[in-house]
Amino acid sequence: ENSTCLTDVASTGTKSKTTALFPRNSRNFSTLTADTPKDVIRSLDLPEAILIGVQKGGTTALFQYIDKHPDIVKSAKELYFLDEKVDKMMIQNYQYSNGAAGGGIPQFRARQQYSILMRNAKKYPQVDQGKMLLDLTPNYAFYSDRVPARISCLLPWAKLMVLLRNPVDRARSQYDMKVRFVKNAKKKRNEHGLRVPTFRQYVLNDLAALKETGVIQDWSNVDFDTFFNSAAMQEAWRSYINSGMNAPIGMGLYALQLQPFLELPNEFLAIQSEKLMTRTDETYGEVLDFLGLQRISLDWYPKANNAGGGKKKTDVDRETERLLQSVFEPFNRKLADLLGEEWEGVWEA
Repeated sequence: ENSTCLTDVASTGTKSKTTALFPRNSRNFSTLTADTPKDVIRSLDLPEAILIGVQKGGTTALFQYIDKHPDIVKSAKELYFLDEKVDKMMIQNYQYSNGAAGGGIPQFRARQQYSILMRNAKKYPQVDQGKMLLDLTPNYAFYSDRVPARISCLLPWAKLMVLLRNPVDRARSQYDMKVRFVKNAKKKRNEHGLRVPTFRQYVLNDLAALKETGVIQDWSNVDFDTFFNSAAMQEAWRSYINSGMNAPIGMGLYALQLQPFLELPNEFLAIQSEKLMTRTDETYGEVLDFLGLQRISLDWYPKANNAGGGKKKTDVDRETERLLQSVFEPFNRKLADLLGEEWEGVWEA
């Protein structure tokens, strides 16, 4: 059975040369719904919950805390299945079908591939039988033009979580990561030609791309709320995502990223990164409640790259900080509309 539920994970009966890669019965993966019992989901090595973002928001720390729970499978993070790997599968299947219309991916086959990836990511496969699997890939939120539809098609039962950090601090942390990457590349691969712009230039480059693609408008002449909900904004965002920018600003436009996820019927939990850092035990308990797991308290909460903790941080000049705050302000306001009043003014200076 080659059922279809969205245009880019589809089937018209086109035969694929990849069938032999999937040894399990396709019918097991074709009959899953939002009401499928969790023991069935676990037996097929599919995730029950997904931490969709955000990059440099403290996701590594939260993953380590969750990973310590006895009812959670110890597994690898950042699988990139619903964005990068499905993209590649689509390209390959399109090639196999010789460019014929309907060369998408059968739903059951995508689930099989996801299952294989999750199973291979287990650190202790024999010990972890019957436990909950999670996919933690912080880039999923950014690719909101495609990931929500794929979740709807492949994982209608999955609980969704996102960790949101002050977008100005997140942008700086992303820049610091890039600086470290370039330094390591120069040291390990002798790539001395690599250069990192100043933080301000890094920001200005991204702002220019956002304006060029139409995501950022002159809000004194364009009504933000009207444009935010328009097809023009969706197309501008899709164009920006595909532009390949590092996105220090774009990755902090949380309202724009989260709206498509919030339109899904899946349960959704938004967590403030700063709260995770300052009220860790309480926030960890709320996450476990959301996942339907028994609360436990950890003896020690490692910072674990928590939003770049412990590493040298770039100083941000006041002018650039004000620029970022002005860019983020309408999107932060819209975020509070989407998530509730407890998010009003959470990152105001």
